[in-house]
Amino acid sequence: MAWSVGGHASRRLGSHARAASVRWLSATSGSEVTTQIEFARSAQNDLQAVLQGHTATPLKRLKRLSEVGLTLWPKELPQWRVALPVVVGKTPSDLSAEIAHLSSLERAACLRTLCRCKGGGASPEAAINMLEVLVKGKKGTRGLAAELSTEELLLCIIELSEASFLPHNLSAAPAPIREFVEKAWHKLAAVELEKPKTRLSTSDLHQLRAAVANLQLEVRGLENVLRRRLQHFGKKKEHGRASPHPVADAVKSGLLIGQLTSLRTEKLREAMLPSNLAPSDAAHLLKEVVPTNGTWTSGHLFAVEMAEHRLRGSMHSLSRSDLITAIQGAHAIQVTQDPRALKVAHSVLKFCWHLIPMQHLNPEEFASVLVAYTWAARSQGPAFLAPKAGSDQLPPREFLLKAFDEKISSLPLECLARCLTALAPGLSGTHDEAERKLVQAAVAKVFPDEEPKDSFREEYLQGEFRDMPTTALLELACGMAEFRIKNPTFMSTLLAQIEEDIKPAAGGQKEPVELTHLLLLRLCRSMEIWQGLSVEDMLTQLLSDPVAMRQLPPNYFAAVLSALSTYNVPKELPLSLVAFFLDRTDAGDVKPATKEWVQILEVVRKVDEPPWWERVTPRVLQTLVPHIQDLDGSDLSRLLAVLGHRPNTTRFGGKTRELSDGLAEQLPDAVTSAVSNALDAGGWDFGKAVRALGNLANLGWYQEQCIAKLLERCASSTLLEPHSPLVTPLVQACNQLQIYHAPLLSKVLEWYVWSCAFLRPNPMQTEQITDLLTFSEQLLELNYHSLQLQDLLAKQLRNPNATAAQKLALLAALARSSHFPVEFKDVCQEICSPISDMNLGALTPKELMNAFNIHLCAIFDGPAALRHWLTTDPIMKDFFQVHTSQRWYQGQDQLRIAFMQSEAYATLKSAIEAEGLDLQPTAAGEVYHIEFASENAKARLSDPAAEPPMALVCIRSKEQLRWYVPVMVDVDTDAATLVEQNRCKEFKYMFRDSVQKIRHLQAMGYRTVVVWLSEWNELESEDARRAYLRMAVGSPSRQNVAFSPSTAVEQEAFE
Repeated sequence: MAWSVGGHASRRLGSHARAASVRWLSATSGSEVTTQIEFARSAQNDLQAVLQGHTATPLKRLKRLSEVGLTLWPKELPQWRVALPVVVGKTPSDLSAEIAHLSSLERAACLRTLCRCKGGGASPEAAINMLEVLVKGKKGTRGLAAELSTEELLLCIIELSEASFLPHNLSAAPAPIREFVEKAWHKLAAVELEKPKTRLSTSDLHQLRAAVANLQLEVRGLENVLRRRLQHFGKKKEHGRASPHPVADAVKSGLLIGQLTSLRTEKLREAMLPSNLAPSDAAHLLKEVVPTNGTWTSGHLFAVEMAEHRLRGSMHSLSRSDLITAIQGAHAIQVTQDPRALKVAHSVLKFCWHLIPMQHLNPEEFASVLVAYTWAARSQGPAFLAPKAGSDQLPPREFLLKAFDEKISSLPLECLARCLTALAPGLSGTHDEAERKLVQAAVAKVFPDEEPKDSFREEYLQGEFRDMPTTALLELACGMAEFRIKNPTFMSTLLAQIEEDIKPAAGGQKEPVELTHLLLLRLCRSMEIWQGLSVEDMLTQLLSDPVAMRQLPPNYFAAVLSALSTYNVPKELPLSLVAFFLDRTDAGDVKPATKEWVQILEVVRKVDEPPWWERVTPRVLQTLVPHIQDLDGSDLSRLLAVLGHRPNTTRFGGKTRELSDGLAEQLPDAVTSAVSNALDAGGWDFGKAVRALGNLANLGWYQEQCIAKLLERCASSTLLEPHSPLVTPLVQACNQLQIYHAPLLSKVLEWYVWSCAFLRPNPMQTEQITDLLTFSEQLLELNYHSLQLQDLLAKQLRNPNATAAQKLALLAALARSSHFPVEFKDVCQEICSPISDMNLGALTPKELMNAFNIHLCAIFDGPAALRHWLTTDPIMKDFFQVHTSQRWYQGQDQLRIAFMQSEAYATLKSAIEAEGLDLQPTAAGEVYHIEFASENAKARLSDPAAEPPMALVCIRSKEQLRWYVPVMVDVDTDAATLVEQNRCKEFKYMFRDSVQKIRHLQAMGYRTVVVWLSEWNELESEDARRAYLRMAVGSPSRQNVAFSPSTAVEQEAFE
């Protein structure tokens, strides 16, 4: 039912009491937007108005509140949360004279009212002193317990067990309070044995048991009573008060006393049949039958299935409280994660969804609804529920977030902690950014950082925090951190209370905090807020003990490792945990899913340095390789990213110290095969395909069928604006994998030029020019030339946002393309001038070598006027021949030294001498390093009548294309046809620096001879090498011709 005020009680108690409930209704319906402190202050003002005229002593205030509160106000009303300092005050009072005028029922009402009161700023000693006076009774009596009925005693015991100001252990309470509880307990137990006609119902006994357990009293006698009740269930009518939910209470009794066989008794099973089960009883049965240890039996499943079947056709007959009970039962099932029971839970949640009176839920009920449906939506997907009627067709998730935003100011902090836990990222750890911002704004609205600081605020927060269990405080702190809610005042108060709860006193010891799997994960994800606190020590101790982590399921273990990897923890910590986890896996104790191994590997790869790699990385990979085919597309993409994350420290593709020979061979084949299957299944989009190419390039893995399918997926995709960040990585991956797919490159280039014209500002920003230079560099490496690209580069020469270093790189790119626009000379003069802002000291060696290409390419490929100017102008000569040429010649000499130390040099020299060729290694200081050249080459070059000297050039493997598809091939060609049309199967193609090198050597007058080192190094005998060399220096033929991607016309001569 909704909160309401009605009848004679309303008129008798006055307008202020009604105003408090009306204000509560207004707040819960979301019609008022206020901070939580203002809401609490308003509730306290209402309370003071109700007590007006009755404020002389604490006891009079308490009596007045008992008349109003017990009659009108539900426990969830916010006035109770601020009542303790108003009623009790901050100092104990002498109440012995006043207590004599109260009857036993009035004292019982005052006791129950006092136990409901909460709030900071009051003295717990004053509240305990008042409670002590209330339970003593009048002089000459046996105390309050002897004067009250069993019904009233039961209510008092329940309220006492929930009192916030009493110590958790009743033995620490004053003697009169302990005596009252013990006498009440004995009296209630005696009723069961001596007065069966007035005995409590089974439902009452469950409430009593929970209260007695909270007060840490012996409950064995009560369990014997429940056992007798269960044995007589259905045999005869119970005496005393009837239980409102007999079947649910009987099931709960059986589970409490550990008598699971009761679920299979004939009478109880007959009562659980839908035809015999009342709808309200079915709702409670759904909640009570859930096994506390998470182990489902056929008896449990039968009960929940019968309850769901009964509820299916009678949801509309349930009261609001029964509806919420059914939802709470469904959530209790969700927590166990049993797949059979989950179907029942989700079915119930679907039935309940359209019946929930969201506007009239109290905070506890709303939190239960939010938690259950958020869990369901996360596991079942957004299509789990249809939009709720009257919700403006909002999707369920958005509808719940809107309700959260409306109700947050009235939520107690413990309910807020539950809501933030439900909305927090789950195992994946990923937030929907829009959702995160919405929750962040909602919490910041009710807890603004700029809110004025006063004593009420501090006392209210301290009271709320003090009444919350430690786990709820931890959940609230994690929620604030996860949603990036910055409120230093709130957080400092919260963390201080957590520290007080956890940190043991000097010489003492605190009770251990029971952490759920999810809470441990959230604590690890919020590690930054625990620095210097006892929580950090607690986590350090827990995580440093692999045995203590044994209870974590594999999915949570992997998530905890991922959380730790984001912080600067000692690398031995995650690695030792993984090593222990591997030992447990080998022993058969745990069986992680394949995707969890990927997550574990992701953490290990960040820290696997010697000596740990010998224990961890190979073992994880050895376990993972046989199951890679089981990964779905997203997890397979993640695995590729993990493997390609650190290519410079570990090469998985060959025999390394990290992997055994067998594993090093199995891993590339397993991964590329799985990628091919994922592409065949259609689960990868353009982004995944591009990232896969990039990771395969980093790893150095080249498998033709897999590459063909990735290229097919990229070439057949329609490029859209969100693909902009992927274009440059795609071309870079093609360059690294030595792939020249002209149709794809042409398509990508056209889209890139179009995006620069229509999606980017004009003129381009500095960072966009950097991206253009990177993009063009990859195409130039592939020897792909385009007038469109040249025009785009030339346009940036006059871009006011381009830096001097960027203009130098633009000139180099244009020169390497043999394109010299009209702006070329002016811009070159501008940046090479001594008054330019060019900082040569800031350029990298690679950038300086690239800058020399401006001079070099202009000399060989540029117009005569430009060549003359570059070679005669003093400024140009100084800039290029002094500043940049040094780095260029150093690079050529380094290539020369490396070659002369290689095995290829020795075998080539031997074959040349055996063949009697007049070739010799070139000296240092040449503009291009030539592996072998004719004797007296320089003299022959300067003599027009002399025969051209020979230049033997070795093409390294990284300068030889693996894949060449000409531009005339259709861009939508399927993978199988692409493999067939790879021209590298018939001809050899060079790319990168070797193309420019041979072009310029030929321009100098050399007759170039090419030796492909990929072929040369495979030759095993001297005779084979001599034969290869004879063919290379012979007349051009199909066997010895060397192509680059730009020499298609030459290629046609050999087809």
